[in-house]
Amino acid sequence: MNFFKEHKFKILIILPLFSVALLVLSLESFTGINRTLRLYASGTLVLLSLLIIFLGLYFDRRSSKGKKAGRVIVGMFAIALFLGSSYYTYISMSLGFALNNLTDTQTVRHYSLVTLVDLDLNSPSVYTRIGTLETSEEATISARTEFLEEQSFFANPVTETFDYPVGLLNALYAGETEAVIINSNFVELFSDLPTFENIGTETVVLDTFQVVIDREVGSEIDPGEPFSILFLGLNTNGPLAGGLVNTYMLLTINLEELSLTVTSIPRDSFIPLPCRNYGHDKLSHANMGGAACAVGAIERMFDMEIPYYVMLNFTGFMDIVDILGGIEVDVPFAFSEQNSRRQFGANMITLEAGLQTLNAEEALALSRHRNLRGTSVMTGNDFARVANQQLVFSAMLRGMFDQISNPQDMLPLLQVIGDNVETNFSSHDITVMIDYILSNAQFRGNTNLMDELHMMNMVIGGEGGQAHGMSVVHPYQSHIANARRMMMVNLGVEAPDFTFSFQFNAFEQTRPQWIGSGFGTSPGPGSFPDSNGNHIEDSGEWSEGASPGYVPPPDQTPPGQEPPPGETPPPDQVPPGQEPPPGQNPPPGGEPPPGQEPPAQQPPEQNPPNQSPPAQAPPAAPPGQWPWDRDREPLFPLPFGL
Repeated sequence: MNFFKEHKFKILIILPLFSVALLVLSLESFTGINRTLRLYASGTLVLLSLLIIFLGLYFDRRSSKGKKAGRVIVGMFAIALFLGSSYYTYISMSLGFALNNLTDTQTVRHYSLVTLVDLDLNSPSVYTRIGTLETSEEATISARTEFLEEQSFFANPVTETFDYPVGLLNALYAGETEAVIINSNFVELFSDLPTFENIGTETVVLDTFQVVIDREVGSEIDPGEPFSILFLGLNTNGPLAGGLVNTYMLLTINLEELSLTVTSIPRDSFIPLPCRNYGHDKLSHANMGGAACAVGAIERMFDMEIPYYVMLNFTGFMDIVDILGGIEVDVPFAFSEQNSRRQFGANMITLEAGLQTLNAEEALALSRHRNLRGTSVMTGNDFARVANQQLVFSAMLRGMFDQISNPQDMLPLLQVIGDNVETNFSSHDITVMIDYILSNAQFRGNTNLMDELHMMNMVIGGEGGQAHGMSVVHPYQSHIANARRMMMVNLGVEAPDFTFSFQFNAFEQTRPQWIGSGFGTSPGPGSFPDSNGNHIEDSGEWSEGASPGYVPPPDQTPPGQEPPPGETPPPDQVPPGQEPPPGQNPPPGGEPPPGQEPPAQQPPEQNPPNQSPPAQAPPAAPPGQWPWDRDREPLFPLPFGL
């Protein structure tokens, strides 16, 4: 006790050295931060602590003149350095723990052995048929085999493999199998289907097991090079593994050019899943085989590599919005929607149109809403919902870019993300991107990155239908081809080829957004919106190399004006007394001109005179033409040096 009393000043001046050492060690874990900057900061802190020790010893050994004042000043600096370095050590270590939690390379997936409640487990049988889902994941196959060998409910189990989960459950209900092995959240996944709406009471879980999956970390990121990310939003508040995916957004990011493409894919897209022997299923079910299965399906869909993914559940979404203090969104229309607990009536969330700050419940309601472009028509499909999700996503990005500018503000955000997000980014990759964004923010005068980011929003449209008793969407191949073209340009894989034209209207404000229509239209190339909200057909003329100029669809040709070359006016716009073009019938209910026989109907396989046959392959965007009408400015003017 006397020792501390006699040497308390010396202990005080030495103490900052220990807190600084801890801070330096914690900073070394952020390998993505510029090493020169880390060394400079660490060296400065160490020199300050050594200087305090030197000055403290100097004043401590002096005579009475100036000794007391010197000790007081040095002591105050020592306390300030100790408290400051201790605080930032706490921040640094907490950020490190949050990053490690976020980038944990293991995923735990839970499975259940399920049978119907009326199955007599005591009835003798020579063998038992147990249905399983097709998978190429070795860890799952091994754990499932070991579980079947150890379970005591069924003797001599024989497995039957199915390519899609609805087929697996149909076999159970039809008595073709006595039990199935399926993801433990199967009630949440399938109770919205009419066939299985009572699946929670019609089945019983006999046993469960879990599989620990080692995730592969994506390749080391270079922020100077463009890259792609698949964002997956889960329709669940529970575990991420195996949850129902409600949101698919494929992002291509070019930080050097400050350009971003966001392509939304309907969750009901009915496509082959590589992880299940290319059996067709709804895209929302892909995560039952893990994030790698979902990523593989989108990679095959767009024929491109996607090295990174981020998966977020509802809990994380709402917590992030709360941490950001709400998000500012220009709500396009007034609407009412169920709350986060799926309650209607008095518990519904109601929003008015206009720019406003949304809380977590309101942001979730907007991202769930299926209203079609501000009308009162409820489409019951994904297309309007994904457009609303993109509004919310952009607002969240803006808030997060603001938040990461300060380490104290960044900590609660990373802690929430770490608890509710799964990703194959490494902690090194995340710190590299944060460092890059912060350094560029300082260069730009600390403006929000979203103010300078050139962002293109795209939505893959499709044809609605039914498959396996489910409502599905068959994506338009032309939408996929055009979206891929835009992404390849942003990634620097393909070079843009522009034909320049200029048109300006000071009284018209447009928003460059491409969204496939697909609302009740026939399968085919789809359409794109013009500046008035009308849709321009993505016809075969683009793939035929026709003029890239804007050609209005037939129903927009002004009365009395001849249509562009190669175009025939619609029947209701043929001027009175004028014969319709060859091969075209007169207007419905109209009579042919006097003395003229009704034209013969062309066979389906023939084409009108002087017109090229329809394109067989999905049309791609023509050279020099963006997939919207030329009345709109290109969305990426700066990255390509215009």
